[in-house]
Amino acid sequence: MAMLKKNKGKCQASRGFTMLELLITIAILGILVGLAAPNYRSMIDRQKVRSVLNEWKSSFYFAQSEALRLKDGVIFCASDADGKRCSGSSDFSNGWLVLHEVAGQDPEILQDSPLTDNRVRIILDGGTLGQLRFLGNGRPSNLNAGGSITVKLKNHELKVNISSGGRLRGA
Repeated sequence: MAMLKKNKGKCQASRGFTMLELLITIAILGILVGLAAPNYRSMIDRQKVRSVLNEWKSSFYFAQSEALRLKDGVIFCASDADGKRCSGSSDFSNGWLVLHEVAGQDPEILQDSPLTDNRVRIILDGGTLGQLRFLGNGRPSNLNAGGSITVKLKNHELKVNISSGGRLRGA
């Protein structure tokens, strides 16, 4: 028969957490997350605005370079709800299209960029009917006085100016 040894007054440290320690840690963690969440949401919105603006600028430069490459007219326009035609509006919030103008034919779609987040507003100030037309030399033909594009989500807004020569300035 095995003999049990008596513990002669020595206390052994227990390992692990007590339930009370765990609950206090979770409560403190919850408070910290609650304090950080509003700032995190604001940061996400700011990044969304910057990301959408960068996508728009990339398509703008693509349209310009395609006009140079094709040595022909290219249209950069706001798309309609279907994303297959120019909307005729200066609101790019549905997305945008880059089209190659072919004489006597329907324009050929070179790029279709739908915008999936309907909270973001993109407004073009300048151009004609929400379109920027690039000539074969890469210069816009309908921005005599320049224009601007504004991307907005809640209270976050970025604006880029478009010179009459087709250069983007700002954000």
